[in-house]
Amino acid sequence: MVGYVRSVVTVCILLVVHRTWAVNGDFMCGLPEAVAPERRHNITINGESMPFGIQTLGWTSAQILANIVGLLSSEVMGLNTKMLPALVSSIAGALEAAGCTTSLSNGCAPKETPEVHAVFETWLRPSEKTLLRDKLGSAMPMYLGSLGYGGSKGMFVPEHLRAKAMDTDGLALEYYKSFNTSWHTPSKYFTKHTDISNDDLLPCSNTRFYLNSYAELYLQVTGDAGGVEEFNGSLVFKCVGGAGGRWWLAPACRDNPSTCIPMLTTGDGWGLDECTQRAGFHGMPLAIAVGTREKHTQVASAMDVLFYWWKPDPALVELESVSLSFPSTDRAQWERGIGITQADTLELSKWANPKLAPAASRLVSLLKAVRITTAAIDQMLSETKRNKSDSQVACEWLLANGHVWMPWVPFETKCKEGWGMTDA
Repeated sequence: MVGYVRSVVTVCILLVVHRTWAVNGDFMCGLPEAVAPERRHNITINGESMPFGIQTLGWTSAQILANIVGLLSSEVMGLNTKMLPALVSSIAGALEAAGCTTSLSNGCAPKETPEVHAVFETWLRPSEKTLLRDKLGSAMPMYLGSLGYGGSKGMFVPEHLRAKAMDTDGLALEYYKSFNTSWHTPSKYFTKHTDISNDDLLPCSNTRFYLNSYAELYLQVTGDAGGVEEFNGSLVFKCVGGAGGRWWLAPACRDNPSTCIPMLTTGDGWGLDECTQRAGFHGMPLAIAVGTREKHTQVASAMDVLFYWWKPDPALVELESVSLSFPSTDRAQWERGIGITQADTLELSKWANPKLAPAASRLVSLLKAVRITTAAIDQMLSETKRNKSDSQVACEWLLANGHVWMPWVPFETKCKEGWGMTDA
């Protein structure tokens, strides 16, 4: 590694490693004293020379992280590096890192010589990690640790609304009990749900409102028989206007819809199970609907609403939204699909193929050391809103934060376990 090695008087005793040099122009940031493309080399696994393969995932923060690692591996570590097309699932990313050639149910059947060597920012729940370990056994990808920032999902309130309610009434809209209509009138801070166009919302029958398992569990958790109904012999949520309706009203405002606070999600109804359970169980006066993917962020940005989302993500970052707080996490309930308590912040993790360590131990040391703060990833996501590419944002962060990432880079003299040191 050129430019980042401290002068020392000790060297590692090790065998000469064969390197295949190749030109790779995919990562050109211009980091100080970067290794030129013609001087970069491949890694070798099972006698086969190949570039370091990064499996990308299909959301912006994961793309930024993949670009950060790609720039470090190519320009600083001097490795030819290849970015693989994005996948939309964390489990799929983990399976690629394991080198699987078949589905999880068919036992993975890992490749002898994997083309994918690492994946970054997987949103794997503990139960999913357990499932992978049980199914993959020795093919389980190598855990490289946390990225430093966590992932959260749930109901969010825009910061400007939170601040307004606190300044006006001392009302903490980020706290679920502030929505108790016996004591407070939180609806005055929000847009009327009837002011939101039906054209921006999906019919209930096209969403998880008509998923029987969600409705059954909602009734079990809340006892709210008025919030569900039979449809073609199956229990579903009872929306205003039936199957073609858009809004489901919680019991706390069902008899007085003008006091309902709009809460929007998107997709096919992401998070509807926990949002309806929380509204029914905790007496929150919510009108819940599913926004179209094209309009969801526009409505959430233009109108005063609660919304379901996740962090880190750039879509609503300009709202500086705050996650609503609920009672302390009950993990046993969450495992049963009951979401009335606070959700755990999910560890966002890094994984590598088990065969990467013997082939590129210094690279693995670098990957393990990569950690980004929540503030840093949020700032980078904000930059993507300025028509900057993920690779440009990654490059600019690296150029401005050498003091953060330089300690991640292992010295040339940092030996693998079992290798010795001697005076030069």
